[in-house]
Amino acid sequence: MGERFLQKVYYRLIRSRRVRIFFISSARLFGFRHLMIRFDINNTCNLRCKMCATANRVRNQPGYVPAFMKIEDFKHIARQVFPKTYLLYLSCQHEPLMTRNFGEFLETTSQYKIPFTSFATNGMLLNQDIVDASIKCKLSQIVISMDGASPDTLEEIRSGTKFAKIVENLQLIKDRKDSLESRLPEVRSNYVICKINWHEVSAYIDLANKYGVDSLQFRPLTPHTSVAWAQKMVLNANEEDKVKLLLKEAREKGARYGIKFIESSEFTYQKLKERKGSMVDECVYPWFYRYIMHTGDMKVCPWRESIGNLLESSYKEIMKSDLFNSRKKDVAKRAEACLKECAGTMKDDV
Repeated sequence: MGERFLQKVYYRLIRSRRVRIFFISSARLFGFRHLMIRFDINNTCNLRCKMCATANRVRNQPGYVPAFMKIEDFKHIARQVFPKTYLLYLSCQHEPLMTRNFGEFLETTSQYKIPFTSFATNGMLLNQDIVDASIKCKLSQIVISMDGASPDTLEEIRSGTKFAKIVENLQLIKDRKDSLESRLPEVRSNYVICKINWHEVSAYIDLANKYGVDSLQFRPLTPHTSVAWAQKMVLNANEEDKVKLLLKEAREKGARYGIKFIESSEFTYQKLKERKGSMVDECVYPWFYRYIMHTGDMKVCPWRESIGNLLESSYKEIMKSDLFNSRKKDVAKRAEACLKECAGTMKDDV
């Protein structure tokens, strides 16, 4: 329920933006949990995935230095925002398991009894300590990013990964859950479809079933202008038609296996392009979404500038700031330039 609850309420069940804003504001005023938070506790990664825009925008820049949030700073921020949080993802644009004491972050998170907690990982750095900590802390979900059903395909897309290690770690999660008689964490897999892996969609369902994956999301590759490889790997119209048939077959196979499909509201990249500007009349992110960086900077969208720093100001102070309130007003009045560019793809991840 938790994973899709906010999306269903904020974007599916409530069609009017004014009513959405009223609903979220009322939840906040009455002290109910209403926030969705994505929290990057570092700014680094162990892989160099070819479609990754973050690598070009952050890690490949001159002067870049890997940095990690201290657990004391994390606890300071947690005290301010976690009691208000309904969904927490301990990851967004970077690899959370690069933080060596990640188990401490899980333990701190568990103290706040957030209804839905998760982190996304490329799977290479998972080990028994992290899996056991996830089980002990009753983490809701681990998301594994895996874009191929064969070693050659996966290792071509995700430079530095090892197919054998990923499936070994999927088996580790399955075995530890069985050993400790735990249903949680559920395992979700995200698969980004491009020219070199679309033909493995059906085979991936068999792989997911073998290694205990509970849910799957297939997504179209969204090519960022800064990533030349991604520009070349977008499916053409003929390939998209073939993928639609493969996804239908995969969905039926998944249903037989008991694997849940998490649907993207629009699969094809062409549809995403047509949806550009669709958030002009829909966006309510400033009212419920928070992206927190390893520096303590907080945003209401990963693609916008910071509205304040939680290590320098309190959450309440930032919420009362002129900058934050002007951001809400601009979105409400459809004045933000970003709205005209946004296709709303993040709604599929809520």
